[in-house]
Amino acid sequence: MLDYKTKPCSDDVLVTLIDEQDDGKLENLMNQFGIKYGFTFKSAKTLDAVRHDSKYEVSHLIYRTKGCFNLNKAENISKQVSLAFTSASIIFDYSSNERMIHAAKFIDKLKSKYFDKVNYMRPDDGLKTSLNKILDNAVCDTVRVKYTPVCQDTHVLIPKKILKFFKESSELYEKYKLYHRSPCDGYFAIRSCKGFYITATKTIKDTSLDTKRISYVDKFDHSSNTLYYCGKYLPSSDSVEAAFAFSKLKRINSLIHTHASRLFTRNKRWKSKILVPNMPYGEIELGKNIVNALEDNNTNFIIMAEHGELFTNTTSSATAIDNLKRFLNYEKF
Repeated sequence: MLDYKTKPCSDDVLVTLIDEQDDGKLENLMNQFGIKYGFTFKSAKTLDAVRHDSKYEVSHLIYRTKGCFNLNKAENISKQVSLAFTSASIIFDYSSNERMIHAAKFIDKLKSKYFDKVNYMRPDDGLKTSLNKILDNAVCDTVRVKYTPVCQDTHVLIPKKILKFFKESSELYEKYKLYHRSPCDGYFAIRSCKGFYITATKTIKDTSLDTKRISYVDKFDHSSNTLYYCGKYLPSSDSVEAAFAFSKLKRINSLIHTHASRLFTRNKRWKSKILVPNMPYGEIELGKNIVNALEDNNTNFIIMAEHGELFTNTTSSATAIDNLKRFLNYEKF
């Protein structure tokens, strides 16, 4: 498996698509995404036609089924996938919201059984999964970052005050399980000098957080989509949005991005906080929408549709941790 010290290339990553709906559109778009973001793409008709290729460090399968969720089918696909791929995403449609909710308990058991190696994608377009979400998944579960990285130094000096922020963030992250798929979800970031510290991509962010996986972003060049950083590992795939927020909103000193779906994103109590539409991650447009949502609504907590929550500091003397605690306390009642 990749450790993301450098950005993977097409020789490292294979994405295989099995599309039972087979209208050709997804396959064409996936091929374009592979060229754009740097992964090798192949399509297959059935799982039996797929052979494990040890040439690739990451071998990801996207399996779009024809028809609604079926537990036996999900189990059979997952069993075969776990042997032939490093990760996979399985896509089912649903006939009603009630059936989707009913399926969730079986999906949770499957995720646990296959050690979160298999992602059962949740619909974002009514009862179906949009092409945009499927395409973004091909990047997220493989090459991960969309920016062009330039490492200026592998060494990062992290002040004690900064380490304290990351330690306290990870404690909350673990205590309240502020993730949906895995403890790699989201990021922690805090401003320092002209740049900011941020967790590296694919970093476990519970209390086992490895401080070596904290990077320092010196600057982000919007025109060339180039991120200049220091550290042993690539900064979070959401560093583009974080960089945009820090550069445009001087009042922000820290950010905590979580994927606490049951607590926040898909909790009806916080529906009014869904202030950013469903958009591709890791891109400038999402950063712009985040800044607008924070400014236009004079808030320090927003939900990005299908992408999780973002907490910022409430005052210059506080951090995003204080604000996150405030909303976690609400959820106790």
